[in-house]
Amino acid sequence: MPTSFRVVSARVARSGVYRAGPVSAQTPAECARFALSNRAALRYFARAREVDEHTWREALDWTPCSAAGTLRTGDGKTYRWAIDQSGRTTITVTGRVAVYLDGPEFAGAR
Repeated sequence: MPTSFRVVSARVARSGVYRAGPVSAQTPAECARFALSNRAALRYFARAREVDEHTWREALDWTPCSAAGTLRTGDGKTYRWAIDQSGRTTITVTGRVAVYLDGPEFAGAR
């Protein structure tokens, strides 16, 4: 990841969110149990790797269960993020620019 994306803190604003989409074995009740802590989010960002948008959209697994929040980088900037339970993440830089990550899957993702 670029130096500016060395994540120094992460705050979870919502977790256990169900997002309907293509057929999935997970239910809204199962997603409600996806409770991501600030500490777990920070550990995730330390282990995730950047991928290109095509890989993120086409090659990575996804789940309908997600969490969202904000992070602060080593250069003091704050960004919004969204992680699905499979470990697919976006960091919103601007309305038109995002960083795409792939990281470890969270328990119960399948």
